Amino acid sequence: MSEILKDIQGLCAINRVGAIKRGIYANRKDYDMVQNFLQKIAFCISDLNEERDNERSEFPQNLLYKLALATWIVESFYLVKRAVVKNEAIKDYQYEKQEELEEAHAYLGALRSFVLAHPMNTNKHKKYNFDGAIVCIDLYESTADILALLPEQEFQHMDFCGIKERKENEDDYYMVAYLFKNDSYHRIQIGSKTEYIYEVVRRYVEALYDLDRKLKYSIR
Repeated sequence: MSEILKDIQGLCAINRVGAIKRGIYANRKDYDMVQNFLQKIAFCISDLNEERDNERSEFPQNLLYKLALATWIVESFYLVKRAVVKNEAIKDYQYEKQEELEEAHAYLGALRSFVLAHPMNTNKHKKYNFDGAIVCIDLYESTADILALLPEQEFQHMDFCGIKERKENEDDYYMVAYLFKNDSYHRIQIGSKTEYIYEVVRRYVEALYDLDRKLKYSIR
């Protein structure tokens, strides 16, 4: 089970009314927009935490719901960041863990595109070999009986590093797909873990706190 996600109640620079007076935002409009997106992030985190141990949640609806929540958090983060980095005091802001953030972003984008867009071709995520040659047709939980009947060589694993051969069955779910190459095709099962979705959110919440600290110490 995934660890509880940290909430954003500890932000002290981004979401205070006094932020307007201290010049963090260019105008009231930007401030109001940021507050709306911060509220959206807070609600999504709360919903993800509730979904951790929701035994009545059915697959694949629960997976798709978590994907949507994580996507809303990521999109909101970038809109918040865009609003606050207008400030001259942090115009050169660089996040020290930017590479980890980009890994998380690439994973979520590829997974969302592959799962939510199936059975469409996915061709924008070459790191994951989603170059238009792989078409997703279904989703299975790892406990599905049909998986036990399939050849081991047809299974792969997807994480932040890309897609690789599966060494053992520790995945939560599988994306059933067909790989088309050189006028031939074969079926594959790409497994992944729900925990990775939570890890994406964890990294973005950490980045939001880092941005907040930068604002706190740069603007007095």
